Amino acid sequence: MCLLFYFAEGRPLPVNQRQRVYPNGTLQIMDIQPGEDNGQYSCEVTSGEGMQPASRTFRIIIRAGPKVASFSFRDNLHEGMRTAVTCIVLGGDGPLSLRWLKDDEPLAERELNVNVLQEEDGSISTLTFKNLTHKHNGNYTCIVTNDVASGSYSATLTVKVPPRWMLEPSDISTVAGRPARIDCQADGVPPPHVRWKMAISQPPEQFKTIVSSSHIHILVNGSLNFRSVEPSDAGYYLCEANNGVGSGLSAVVRLTVHSAPHFLTKFMVVSTRRGDKVTIDCTPEGDRPMSFTWRKNGILLDTSKETRYSHRTETTVNGERSILTIEKSDRKDSALISCTSSNDYGEDTLNVQVTVQDIPDAPQNLEIHDVTSRTLRLTWQKPFDGNFPISRYTIMWRQTDGTTIGGPDHVAGSETTHIIRGLRPKTRYFFRVKCENSLGESQFGAEVAITTLEEPPSSPPQSVKAIPVSSKSVNVTWQLMFNPEFYRILPLAGLIPSKNVIRNDNIIIHTALKYTRFSKVLSFN
Repeated sequence: MCLLFYFAEGRPLPVNQRQRVYPNGTLQIMDIQPGEDNGQYSCEVTSGEGMQPASRTFRIIIRAGPKVASFSFRDNLHEGMRTAVTCIVLGGDGPLSLRWLKDDEPLAERELNVNVLQEEDGSISTLTFKNLTHKHNGNYTCIVTNDVASGSYSATLTVKVPPRWMLEPSDISTVAGRPARIDCQADGVPPPHVRWKMAISQPPEQFKTIVSSSHIHILVNGSLNFRSVEPSDAGYYLCEANNGVGSGLSAVVRLTVHSAPHFLTKFMVVSTRRGDKVTIDCTPEGDRPMSFTWRKNGILLDTSKETRYSHRTETTVNGERSILTIEKSDRKDSALISCTSSNDYGEDTLNVQVTVQDIPDAPQNLEIHDVTSRTLRLTWQKPFDGNFPISRYTIMWRQTDGTTIGGPDHVAGSETTHIIRGLRPKTRYFFRVKCENSLGESQFGAEVAITTLEEPPSSPPQSVKAIPVSSKSVNVTWQLMFNPEFYRILPLAGLIPSKNVIRNDNIIIHTALKYTRFSKVLSFN
């Protein structure tokens, strides 16, 4: 059986709890300590009594990696100041190698205008800044390396820099209704806070702070943004950029808002009576100079041909205006009149519906329907109402001889049919219709004639008298009835033939019989 032993500097192991010898011949030293665990070690193996033991000697050398002390830059450093920082290696076996990094990149000494002073053994290095600027801001790392390990420490250098312009504000011009932006971008350390104000006095000496809203908003980069510029936005604006370093920045700029022509009302109606003068006022708001174009139903209005039309242009407080005049208006002047105003920034149009009111036209297409002996129905077509509602229709009629006048019958303006009653049978009538509105009456329309149907007489003749003229002649008289075609004289007992009389009120009857008696007179048609 073999026996194995370890020795350190002649002392058998283990000598403390960090050392352990395993049956397979392994020596384990935990948490190795420089100056305590380094030195000469030997391993000895024997197989029994009388046998010469076998041994091997080895040396453990323990080397320490670099340990870098913490360092930091001073606070409240400004541009133009000087500063320095020193990296010290607290421990570690040489030889040592030391180098500096800025923002994880090798330090560019010449570009940054910095100096590095270092001990020959690499244990101490000083980084010196003679004139601090904003480009020195960053993270600096000191890295120390030997043949077994590396050590490092990092610190951040912050050089406070007063604000400086990246985009300095300048005067701008824009058109009302469009978006706009006034740039005001500043840089500095720490990042400057941008604040906008608007002048409330002229000259711009007093200002009020602008608070972001849906209309005007301060962007993250400091620019002032207008969603849709209004004429009231015109004026002077102050941009201030401050970060607590130095006096800060400020600039006053002017926003000029130009206005395209704009009509507060886009459409209007003008009504007038025929013969009156019409005046249309086209007054937009907007920048001068303006030009005006007039159109009638979409066609360019030529006042040299339309002699009753004229227009003139005048200057107003808010711009210019054009006035169109129509002398002695007529029906044909009823139209859509358009006034288009334009300038360098845009255009707008005012539409005016001109309505010339007049008495109505005469009713047209008078027709007769459903004729009986005493009634009929009239229909007609509604005429042009003169741009004013028809209040009523008036119907008149006459007979052929013109002596008998019927009516007037009045019909509501909303109706175009009417029944005529109380007519006479088999009588020819002539009908005509007119209408009226609040401005007056129309002429009568074309006359239409019709003859009513026949019907039997409603009663016998009245006041019948028979006066003997001779022994063989009788003068028979009676009262004329309305519209019978014939009268018939009937003798008694049929001794003589009857006698027809056309539209008369007497007749002398001659007979061969003396002293004959007549019975009655009949009317018929």
